[in-house]
Amino acid sequence: MEIREYRPADLAGCMQIMQSNIPEYFHEGDLADFAGFLANLPGPYLVVSDGKSGLVACGGIALGKKTATEAVLCYGMVAGTRLRQGLGRELLRRRLELFLPSQPQVELLIVNTTQKTEGFFHRFGFVVVEREPDGYGPGLDHVSLAAAKSDVLRLLDESLSS
Repeated sequence: MEIREYRPADLAGCMQIMQSNIPEYFHEGDLADFAGFLANLPGPYLVVSDGKSGLVACGGIALGKKTATEAVLCYGMVAGTRLRQGLGRELLRRRLELFLPSQPQVELLIVNTTQKTEGFFHRFGFVVVEREPDGYGPGLDHVSLAAAKSDVLRLLDESLSS
């Protein structure tokens, strides 16, 4: 498994990852928004390749817009056929390892996701701060979660050692 920074040549692979998660985790209309995001990345964006299948996960992180002490996890996703294999946890860990050393002032991590993936984030100390039913469209609530950086790092370490 290789984890590296996104390159424009990865566009099709990242779009396939999102497509593999429609309609369970995304709507068809999210594809255009995601392509626009990839064209104008606000911070580091990583891709995970397994060597045989090509790209199997991707996700980014950027400084928050409200304050420099918060960072936002952006468009993290795992290919639909590769869910629940530890890729999401490893991608989360690598995003933080890449980003946090250059942004030591960050104390709070934010993620905007759906009710279908909030459980993943709960395992790493994230708590719901806002919920909007159908906020991303029919059947997909907009769920904002936040966690102290120190809690996330500690829980990631614990999950890797168990």
